[in-house]
Amino acid sequence: MPKLKQSPKERADLLFQGLIAKGQKMNGENYKDLCARLQISNQTYYRRLRDPGTQLFDHVRFLARHYGWTDREWCEIGGIEYHGSTEG
Repeated sequence: MPKLKQSPKERADLLFQGLIAKGQKMNGENYKDLCARLQISNQTYYRRLRDPGTQLFDHVRFLARHYGWTDREWCEIGGIEYHGSTEG
C-alpha cells in the first residue's frame, strides 16, 4: 500500500512536537521540568503533545518565547505561508 502524503495539519503537528523536543534537548530539560513551568500534569502534557490542537494558546506562546522559535517556525506551525523577513 503506498504511503499517503502528509496533510498540512499532520506536518504542522510533527513540527510542533519536534520543536518542543529540540528545545528540551538544547536547554537540558525533560518533560517534568516543562510540566512544572506550564503548571500541568504529566498526563495533560502527553495528551496535548499527541494532539497539539488541544494546546492552550498561552502555553504555545510560553513555549515559543522559552525555546526561541523563529517567525518561520511560527508560520509553519500555524499553517501560514512564510514570506520572509518584513524588516527594511
